[in-house]
Amino acid sequence: MSAYPVNPPLIRVTILALVLGAPAVGCGSTTYTRRMVETPAGITQTLGPAKNTAYVAQVAMEHNLAHITVYERSECEVFKLRVVDRVEETLDGDEVVQRETKGALKIPEGNAGTQPCDERFARVPVMLSYAGNTYPLGDTSPTGQLDVDLASVVKPGTRGVDFSSGQPGMLLVAGRPIGEVPLSGLAQQQKQLDAILAELTPILGKPATKLSDAEVTRAYTLYEQMRELAPDDARVVALQRRFVDVIGGFKDIAKTESLKRNLSALGDAKDLLKDLAGVVPSYVQMSISENRTSPDAIAWAQAAALLAFRSQPELCAGGFEWTRANNTNGETRLAFQYLRYAFDDGYTRWLGSACKR
Repeated sequence: MSAYPVNPPLIRVTILALVLGAPAVGCGSTTYTRRMVETPAGITQTLGPAKNTAYVAQVAMEHNLAHITVYERSECEVFKLRVVDRVEETLDGDEVVQRETKGALKIPEGNAGTQPCDERFARVPVMLSYAGNTYPLGDTSPTGQLDVDLASVVKPGTRGVDFSSGQPGMLLVAGRPIGEVPLSGLAQQQKQLDAILAELTPILGKPATKLSDAEVTRAYTLYEQMRELAPDDARVVALQRRFVDVIGGFKDIAKTESLKRNLSALGDAKDLLKDLAGVVPSYVQMSISENRTSPDAIAWAQAAALLAFRSQPELCAGGFEWTRANNTNGETRLAFQYLRYAFDDGYTRWLGSACKR
């Protein structure tokens, strides 16, 4: 509200003298004067041009899935204005004979600080910074949104980063902080993976002939949990090969198989990979994309076959046949196609043996 008096003194401004109907000299002449009367009508403000443009992020978490929305926001100076209503009065002597409204007038009263302005969605690349490491998360959509599984991007075990401190990660745009993202889900995942590795390692440290049925069953359970949690973790990859050696008998059988490559199966694997790129471990993707085999990728495929035989016993009814692999889908089908590419059809010997385990 205005701090000005309710009934201010009239501001008299004599514009000119008018003579109506007679000269300004002599008897009978009439002279009018005009004045502008200004009445306080309140205080308002206006914004200056946008400057100091920056970004800000809002984050909602769903386990390790971060729902990020990025806004672009500028800063505007705020200018205070005093508003007065203006009326022009015509006077005959001291008597007002006419009033004409001239509208409101805004008078600058100085700078009143700054405020956010011109907020809109931002389409920008976003990165995550934590403990001196930086991970690209992807680009936001036209509505400023980005949904990202932090576990698949950060891969804590593979990167050797400890998330147990409880410190949040920092979201960056163009190297500048725009908000924080909780990483407690990654810390919990890391703790769970450590517990699985601690239990599975001594089981697989035994000779296959010394394992009880209960230990074999537990090994399958722990391996599947481990693979789901961190398929690219270096410890998982190493223990995966041990799992295949012990549970699948790979070490004793695989080296006697044909090393002929089945390029038709490779083409099928590449087609399947188009829909599984975000699911399959990166080393498997590289092996298929680069037209080469690798011990780690073979172990991944062998382990997937072992899991399939255990969960789908119909694949082994009467002995394994390659045509039955066509009844599988997703990672399992890709695994069978990869094995067929790596060892050709002669690999049915190991697969038939694995069916019995």
